[in-house]
Amino acid sequence: MFILTGTGILSFLMLSSYIAGKEENIKHYEATWASLEQKEIPVWLEDAKFGIYAHWGIYSIGIGPAWTEKHLYNPDYQNGALLKRFEQLVGGSLKDGEGYKDLVPFFKAEKYDPAAWADLVKKSGAKFAGFSISHHDGFGLWDSDVYPWNAGKMGPKRDLYGDFVRELRKRNIKIYATSHMYRTFNWMIPPEKYIEQAKREHWDVVDPRYKDYYPNSLNGGTEDEFYKLWNLKIREVIDKYHPDLFWFDGGKFMEKNNCLATFAYYFNQAEQRGQEVYIANKYAFGRKFNFPDNFGIYNFENGRDRPVNVDRFWMDDINITGKGWGYGGYDGARPSKEIIKHLIDNVSRGGGLIVSLAPRLNGTIPEAQQNTLLETGKWLQTNGEAIFGTRKWFFPSDDSPEETSEKYIHRYRKDNPNTRWDYDQMPEGSVRYTQKVDTVYILTLGIPAGKQVVAKRFSTRYNLFIGKINNVTLLGAEDKINWKRTEEGLVIDLPEKLPNDKALAFKITLQK
Repeated sequence: MFILTGTGILSFLMLSSYIAGKEENIKHYEATWASLEQKEIPVWLEDAKFGIYAHWGIYSIGIGPAWTEKHLYNPDYQNGALLKRFEQLVGGSLKDGEGYKDLVPFFKAEKYDPAAWADLVKKSGAKFAGFSISHHDGFGLWDSDVYPWNAGKMGPKRDLYGDFVRELRKRNIKIYATSHMYRTFNWMIPPEKYIEQAKREHWDVVDPRYKDYYPNSLNGGTEDEFYKLWNLKIREVIDKYHPDLFWFDGGKFMEKNNCLATFAYYFNQAEQRGQEVYIANKYAFGRKFNFPDNFGIYNFENGRDRPVNVDRFWMDDINITGKGWGYGGYDGARPSKEIIKHLIDNVSRGGGLIVSLAPRLNGTIPEAQQNTLLETGKWLQTNGEAIFGTRKWFFPSDDSPEETSEKYIHRYRKDNPNTRWDYDQMPEGSVRYTQKVDTVYILTLGIPAGKQVVAKRFSTRYNLFIGKINNVTLLGAEDKINWKRTEEGLVIDLPEKLPNDKALAFKITLQK
């Protein structure tokens, strides 16, 4: 026991007052959408613009698409080719009780080097990173104590996600977590015409012994059990790894509203730590967001159905291969120029870009994917100031919204109402704009064909800013840039030697 006297009492009272003041500034979020919607988008996220993650797991075995676990129980898929490859690999068949679970031992991640992954992220210029803690197959890539089907307890027997998180934090990179688990209930059941056969032949997917891994109504699983376990899994990831940004795939989020307590828990725990966290709100195939429109940052898969104007910060989510999300035997990748073009256009429109890698089953990242990231990072090293920490200007480009929609937004097919952004139609060298205080950046999508760049929004006919242009420089260039402002626009002469062959970024300094 001790007694406080004199200055000790004063110090104690001051400390108590300080703590009380701190507590008053800490927001508390309730388990309602109305309360959660009050969470503001963190400034770090709007500044970051560019993130990296990966689709990696058992499905990376490469015998089928990222939905191997679903298509495996459909004997008609690929005319039976997928099932045949599976049987050859495991030496058994569905009727023998073999199934997706029997691919777990093949997932060893024996060449996984989280430090090398984190170094690659750092060199890419990305400001946040992670990977899918679990895809639709439900196998967790973290070391879980709430269910056995995870990388810490079987397969690699290693905390794959945790090891990566530790390496990312060493490099001051924000942590990203993506989860597809909410869609897992009834995900792996066979097509209706094969259900009776599955029961008769005792396929493992309908066996009650495996309902903790294949949660479905055919093996005695219930949605209530599934959602309770889902909440436990997500809270465990929150508690163990403190992700800065969480992303969730589609499901009955608003119909069930059983995610609200966990989302409030995520926000409240972060408030106590002084951490600014957030949640991404995916625009799903049903042409609606997973969550209410006023919640989270909008996320558009491959830019699908994204309108010309979005009224809050948003991000496109694209795969680096252009041929699927998980590793399917393809070692190629989109060229860095395509990634840079997509990033520039997105940022000019008030958004950002997230790129998903497709590592091999053993944990190595194909060389073409690495090269794309390294080349992107090299470009950002010189031109990143025109991307990071910027905001959209008065106009993203020289096209009107109507022209942008007509030129670049098209339906996937005549019979498909979903739309996509056609970046191949954007002219080489076309202009985009971003801004910071007293500075506007003019970026080109690719390299202009001629010897000049004309930024039409800087025409003397417009009065978009107070003051005059103080200077124009080309980032990464050694030579002085000649320019003039005319009725046509800001006319910039290109130097003989360009700093790169991907895209140009001009810094326009305005007089205060």
